[in-house]
Amino acid sequence: MKLLIDARTTQNQFKRHGIGSYTKNLIENIVDLKLVQDLELILYTAPTSLNIDLERSNVKIRRVKKTIGNSFFDQFEFNRSVLPILRLDLERQFFSPYFWLGLPPKDFEGKWSVFIHDMILANEDIYSPNSSIKNIIRKRQYWDQMKKIVYANNVITNSSYSKSQIQKYFPGLDDEISVTSLGTDIIESDTGRYAKYISKSSLENGYLISLGATPSPSKGSSQLIKVYYEFIEYMRSKGLEASKIPNLVIAGRAFLSSQSVAKSFRKAISKIDKFNKIELIGEYEDDDKYSLLKNSKAFISLSVEEGFGIAALEAMRSSTPVILSSMHAYEDLTGGEFATFDSNDTQSIVSFLQTITMQRKLRDQLANTAYKRSKKFDWAKSALETVKILQNVDEH
Repeated sequence: MKLLIDARTTQNQFKRHGIGSYTKNLIENIVDLKLVQDLELILYTAPTSLNIDLERSNVKIRRVKKTIGNSFFDQFEFNRSVLPILRLDLERQFFSPYFWLGLPPKDFEGKWSVFIHDMILANEDIYSPNSSIKNIIRKRQYWDQMKKIVYANNVITNSSYSKSQIQKYFPGLDDEISVTSLGTDIIESDTGRYAKYISKSSLENGYLISLGATPSPSKGSSQLIKVYYEFIEYMRSKGLEASKIPNLVIAGRAFLSSQSVAKSFRKAISKIDKFNKIELIGEYEDDDKYSLLKNSKAFISLSVEEGFGIAALEAMRSSTPVILSSMHAYEDLTGGEFATFDSNDTQSIVSFLQTITMQRKLRDQLANTAYKRSKKFDWAKSALETVKILQNVDEH
């Protein structure tokens, strides 16, 4: 099979996000496992997060210049710089890990496939949180590209839930949609540097952690702080001083941004956090992610919508007990091997928080279950599944 992959998300603003991680790990495993003998990559003339020796890997690189720094012009750059490369060799299948960077038009004569991570932006009708004008522009750009997936030979996504959401918008797609699992590249090594991010109180009394979320409504962060304070009041009613109750650490730079949704979230915390128990720690180094998760009492996510749940999988791989909402993607991730909760069932979540924070033996059992389940997901498997799908496209 002759394959061309758009690898630019390993270089642009997405390289540290889920999209960039997906592209990076998929390509690295395809190369390491020698799954494609004739592989080409599209890259900018800039550094990449790909951890492979491009000079010695027999992978051919097609370089394009990023002349405009703003993502509003990504599709213009695709048509000007990338599409001509695709048209040079119509026998080479094109694979796009991220549709929003641009997709081939209806009249493109070659074979191509695309990965769709989720439909959360469409479901929320929020395409840019910066302003209403930018939201209108980005919405137009989103659907200009998304509507092209009906011309793809195959659409790949990461969970049965994401597949159902794609079909909600494109009911004519069925056999053309394939599902592959994802993996995690978190390094299972405790740097011990978690301590530099959290307060002395969290070090002494322990902490619950939310990591990988945003203030966006779909991530359930507002519900999380409400549940957490119900948990504090419940523990205080049992005679425990507020200062001795585990803190809630919320990690991620999105919570400290100047966007209105982040400002509203911080304002909500200031109103409810009378005991100063919620810590917004902002950005953290990737190498310290395992340490932050491993040393917490539990990872908690009350998302109402996820495409897959990479952050939850990272917590599971870190041998951390997870407290998850019972939304579809998390049900796929857990495989029914441990409990999930209705995000609005505050009483049940509070009761479980009380049990898990007070019982070390139970935490250890849940951590072990989570770790074993996490081993069912790895990037090598994802790469094998993806290449099999692409080979099937190539042969038909």
